[in-house]
Amino acid sequence: MDEKMAMVASPFIDPLDIPVASFLVFLGSCKILGALSLWDIGPMPKSIGRIGLMTSAAAACFGHYTIGDSIVPPAVFVGIYTVLILFDKSNKGKKE
Repeated sequence: MDEKMAMVASPFIDPLDIPVASFLVFLGSCKILGALSLWDIGPMPKSIGRIGLMTSAAAACFGHYTIGDSIVPPAVFVGIYTVLILFDKSNKGKKE
């Protein structure tokens, strides 16, 4: 297991005494289902998938910040994804 990944997750799982491996398996599965929901594949609604992906990226920002690592990659994802969501909402009523 990646030591750095465990350190990033520790602010969220240490207070609850959750094993790192179990948490990462659960998080990875949720992120895969969230990504698939963006293409209307799987059981998760698109709105829940979007919220989950944004929440996991925001949590990654906090986790990287607490260990003194760069928060640029997850922050860039949050920014780009926010713009894409806003762009998608602005195009809903327009015909092609």
